[in-house]
This record gives sequence, structure tokens and C-alpha cells, in this order.
Amino acid sequence: KKASPASLKIGLRSIREGRFQGVGQCLIREYRIVCHVMKGDISKDLVEGCRAILIDKDRNPKWKPWRLEEMKDDMVEKYFKKVEEEEG
Repeated sequence: KKASPASLKIGLRSIREGRFQGVGQCLIREYRIVCHVMKGDISKDLVEGCRAILIDKDRNPKWKPWRLEEMKDDMVEKYFKKVEEEEG
């Protein structure tokens, strides 16, 4: 309940993919994930986690989606897509 379902699923997929990739490919993947997380266009969990721990200090984040089952594969896939800065 303390960890974001989005971050758990994204992290697991990243680890699984990274086992078979070189450092360069791993860095590109991590860059893409971080860009999507920072933009907050897929999920606002980073902002919510910061609010719950640093701002309000209630340690009660309201994740969206709330449960692992609600975090669908197509949502996870979006974090691994190229970001706009790479295209062009």
C-alpha cells in the first residue's frame, strides 16, 4: 500500500528488460521512463508521493490507479515509448 502500483509495474518491467540489454539501452529506457514520470501525463503518482511525504506529511498517498490490478499493461507500455524530444 505504500508503493505506487504504477511504479511497481514499471520497475518490474524495466528490470526484466534490462537483464538482456547493454548499458546504453538501459540508460535510454530509464531516460524515457523518467521523462514520462516527470511530465505527469500518464500518472500523477510522483506528485502525489511528494505531497504525502514532503508537503502534507500525512504519509497517506492516493495512488491512481490504487491497485496493481488496475494498472493495465497498455498504461505501463506508455512509459517505455519514445518521448517527443527524441523524435524529429
